[in-house]
Amino acid sequence: MESSSLAIGLIQRIEAERLLLLLQWHEVDKLWRFIVAEQLQAESPREALRREIAWQLNLDRNRDFLVANMAQLVTEASEQPDGEGPIQILKLAFFPVHLYSRRAIQQISHNPSVRWFSSLEVLSGKPILGGQVDPRVSAWLQRWKIVQPWR
Repeated sequence: MESSSLAIGLIQRIEAERLLLLLQWHEVDKLWRFIVAEQLQAESPREALRREIAWQLNLDRNRDFLVANMAQLVTEASEQPDGEGPIQILKLAFFPVHLYSRRAIQQISHNPSVRWFSSLEVLSGKPILGGQVDPRVSAWLQRWKIVQPWR
């Protein structure tokens, strides 16, 4: 049995009284996903996520965004990739993330590989503008009620 520890960034903003979540397009899988960090040896889940967000979005981890000090949810899930082979145990930590500099917001708005989605789009897995949200992420969010389905 294999095991991985993943920190998942729920990069969010409120607009017109609705929750928007930032997802990144993965060309290989043709799916929208949250930014996810795998922990390195002596790294905390929060530090791993700070590193990955800064790298993926080209942001300054000390000035452009804030990762919550505590995860919104820490849990485990098991899955069997491709329905065959060993079962994989995933240790998941979901962290709210907030952008707080104008530079970060501008950087995101000019990045074609990311887009803001309503929580309803993420939970349904079917964004209005096309593509598909990673089905396992949608299932995790629904299973543990991590976000509410705002339109």
